[in-house]
Amino acid sequence: MVRLIKIYGENKMKISEDPNINEAFIKIKNNLLDREHCKKYRKLSFDELYEELKDVKGIKFTDVTKEEATAILTDLNYYYKLTVYKRSFKRDKETGKFIDLEFKTLCSIASVDMQLRYLFAEACMDIEHALKTYIISHITNNDEIDGFEIVNRFIHSTTEKTNPLTLDGIMSKANYPTHYQYNMYQVHKETPPIWVVMEMMSFGDLVRFFAFYFKLYPSTDFDLFSMKSVLMGVKNIRNMSVHNNPFLFDLGIGEIDRPNKYIKLYGKEVGVGEWFYKSLKVNDTLSVFYAHRFFVKGEGSRKYRIDDFKKLIDRTIDRFKYIGSTNDIMYYFNILSKVVDNQQSS
Repeated sequence: MVRLIKIYGENKMKISEDPNINEAFIKIKNNLLDREHCKKYRKLSFDELYEELKDVKGIKFTDVTKEEATAILTDLNYYYKLTVYKRSFKRDKETGKFIDLEFKTLCSIASVDMQLRYLFAEACMDIEHALKTYIISHITNNDEIDGFEIVNRFIHSTTEKTNPLTLDGIMSKANYPTHYQYNMYQVHKETPPIWVVMEMMSFGDLVRFFAFYFKLYPSTDFDLFSMKSVLMGVKNIRNMSVHNNPFLFDLGIGEIDRPNKYIKLYGKEVGVGEWFYKSLKVNDTLSVFYAHRFFVKGEGSRKYRIDDFKKLIDRTIDRFKYIGSTNDIMYYFNILSKVVDNQQSS
């Protein structure tokens, strides 16, 4: 079979009928690509990182000395986590450098992002606890199941899935004396009831069980397809928060063709247009607040969480007025403000 192989660095095509030659060409090409990638993203010293930001990226250091900047990169924040926020700012089309972007602004955004992640983590823990309570309440009131057989049925239902589960795979993570759930594991490891298995599950597996259970025993409280989609949005925010990944970048990218009906209705309720909630991060943000309102019943948890968000939002909008209302970060916090105001009034 004739293949066309393009030799890296040349503008012509080589034809070979020998698959071994083709494979050799591909390896050469990939090796050259790997070398170029490694050269482009090679490790830089802190002085070189400073020069990269200042001279190549055009970041300004008006109120920050070189020594202060390198100290920040050394002790307070690392390069990627601090500079990823530059994606929310405009570049000069000719030079490729950022326009009037201060290093101090990136530091401020990093600080706000950290505070936002902490609040999201707390909200997602509220939801996780409330979701477990919701499921267990339904199981307790369901006379058709005993709490044990449902575990086997759930595990079996994943057999043909892309990511099949095993009971041992869920439970064995607690099979260490230093694990906080070790005693629970020792007591129930052979035949665990669902309320034990749920304590061992990841949040993603908990959502899978939620979808499995309510497909078997439908609830009139919600549309299962839409609620599962909401919970997957919660999962994205939860994982971002607990793994401490940066969030406030690429906020305005439309990535969802068909937002689920709960998010569409909720977006309309809070005054957020469709273009915004088609962005993955805005969609997931709305999912957290929708799920928090639906599942979390404790008035204290709901009030204090929303109050904390409100304080951060007001501080941030006031703090970043100078970056302009059309900036993606300001757009996001204005959306967040609408959501929180709606939660406070509901």
